[in-house]
Amino acid sequence: MSENTNRSPLTTIEAFEAGAFRVAHVSRQLLAEHPSLPVREIRPATIAFQGPATTHAKLEISTNDVDGVRAWANALGTTVSVAFYDARGVSMAFEHHEAQVTVGGVEVTVTATRHDLTEEELTAWRIAQDRTVAEGGDR
Repeated sequence: MSENTNRSPLTTIEAFEAGAFRVAHVSRQLLAEHPSLPVREIRPATIAFQGPATTHAKLEISTNDVDGVRAWANALGTTVSVAFYDARGVSMAFEHHEAQVTVGGVEVTVTATRHDLTEEELTAWRIAQDRTVAEGGDR
């Protein structure tokens, strides 16, 4: 039989403070260690969950371009994933570049979006997607 234990509001606040401290520490550390890497915007976040004393600490760094994401990924020893989004009905397509790594218990995500796709890139991507769908894959 499991026992349901309630956590006090103060314990939740303390867990949040610990997570916020970790995010701030990792943010300062990364900016100090990599002053030449591009940062357009930085978004630190911490969520404290009810129940067991757990927090989710996150840091999102937006760069000015996809080259910045690659530079951060290289510096942090991780890879870049690229997702392509295509809203054919409104003629809008873009690539979203993202690198993720955990540093000091903080989930760090570096992102940028590329909107200046050439017509050739867009056509090649659409042909590849149409082929995948025709073969029974996901779009």
